[in-house]
Amino acid sequence: MAIEITSFKKYSKGSLVGFFDCKLSSIGLLIKDLTFHKDRDKEWVGLPGCSYEENGQTKWANIPHFDKTMWSKLQKACLKTLGTYLAEKKNIEEMGDIPF
Repeated sequence: MAIEITSFKKYSKGSLVGFFDCKLSSIGLLIKDLTFHKDRDKEWVGLPGCSYEENGQTKWANIPHFDKTMWSKLQKACLKTLGTYLAEKKNIEEMGDIPF
């Protein structure tokens, strides 16, 4: 799966490290505002989403939605590509936070 990271914005809050956009080159699909998380020795990617209310609670729905197999492949490819991208951009700790 050919993936290109087109941008990364550092934003530290809890396990959230930042937001990034990725392009699936083979089909020309750009996915904006994915989240990159780290907690101890675990790293994961989250899909962009929108909030909604249900029974007085705020919940989130992923946009877009992938089946489990495709999402697993996409997440692994994103983590690998993001690691290379961040290494080339020096060090994530040197990047400034999003100013909001």
